Amino acid sequence: MKTKPLLIALRPRNFIRWRDLPLFGPILDEFVQWMANAGYSLGTIGKYLQGFPAIVRWLRRRRITVLGQLTQQQLHLAHFYYCAKQQETSCVIGALESFLRESQLIPVGNSPQRSAVEAEVDRFASYLRESRGAAESTISGYSGKLRAFLQFLRFEDKADPLRRVGSRQIEAFLRKSARTNNRYSLKNIVGMLRAYFRESYARGKLLRPLHLEIDTPRIYAGERLPRALPWVQVQAFIQSVDRSGPVGRRDFTLLYLAAAYGLRSGELVHLTLGDIDWHSRSLRVMQTKTQQMLQLPLTDEAANVLIDYLRKTRPQSAHRQLFLHMRAPFIPLRPTAVNRVLERRLRCSGLKLTSLRNACAAPFFCYQAHAPRHRHQGHRRRVGASRH
Repeated sequence: MKTKPLLIALRPRNFIRWRDLPLFGPILDEFVQWMANAGYSLGTIGKYLQGFPAIVRWLRRRRITVLGQLTQQQLHLAHFYYCAKQQETSCVIGALESFLRESQLIPVGNSPQRSAVEAEVDRFASYLRESRGAAESTISGYSGKLRAFLQFLRFEDKADPLRRVGSRQIEAFLRKSARTNNRYSLKNIVGMLRAYFRESYARGKLLRPLHLEIDTPRIYAGERLPRALPWVQVQAFIQSVDRSGPVGRRDFTLLYLAAAYGLRSGELVHLTLGDIDWHSRSLRVMQTKTQQMLQLPLTDEAANVLIDYLRKTRPQSAHRQLFLHMRAPFIPLRPTAVNRVLERRLRCSGLKLTSLRNACAAPFFCYQAHAPRHRHQGHRRRVGASRH
């Protein structure tokens, strides 16, 4: 018996109108089936269909009337346009872009042209990676800070802008940064500026060594709020996670591994099914800062937590990462998602934590003397998600 197309099942009364939709009508059947195969629920697919008329109108205003005129650049622009206005429509565009790219229905390589700021950020990141051997976490942090500095200078609008940089501009940028950063964060910003100015001076882009003219913010011992939670509170926090649903069971497993083994957010999201060695009862972790493989003992309690998660919760997926999104498409979590999990679970815990903001900062847990220790020489006492 021939199977009814999914579009007809979803829109039995007006499927012809959807197939006649300008631009996307001829491929709508394939797109709907692609979403179903990717794990999207029928309810989500139906909601996504509602966003297509708006996308068509947006593209037609830019004189894109046939699929052959569409590029990745235009889809990116449409995504950014709807991101702040209609979140669900922007999600449709993201799924549509993936489908068109996999189906080879749009040209590859037509992504938006990089701005001068992004080109300079990428160039400096390559320098840090290849010449300085910096860790990816450092490169990522420096890239974000440099992007903010170049935008402050209006790097895009000036010819050879670094020639005009002086102490006045640097002080103005640091004063602006001080409104939203404490002295510890400012110290990192100054570190980035020094590295960038040193490299720019060596290339002859600066007229004088500005990296020697910037003072580091003074840091006082004991000035910071406590960044750690007592181990008893850590245990109470983890046990407060509601495990009645799949998201709660995933979050519990993630937070349990963070607390029991001292894993950072990047280490958590890069764990794969192959990193669990059930025969030797061990867990392999690629350390984000040193890029060294660490082998940790898999305790009975940790094994039971993982078994419960794998049997009852983790979605079926071609991805090997341990932790996935619980809604289609079932893709791996990113480090920023770990931060959001932590913040949400802290709010829901009902615990009277001394400082939610500092508890959410990286790292968010710290072992006490009576906490379990799985690392011996060089055991990392910090546990938690790095702010990304």
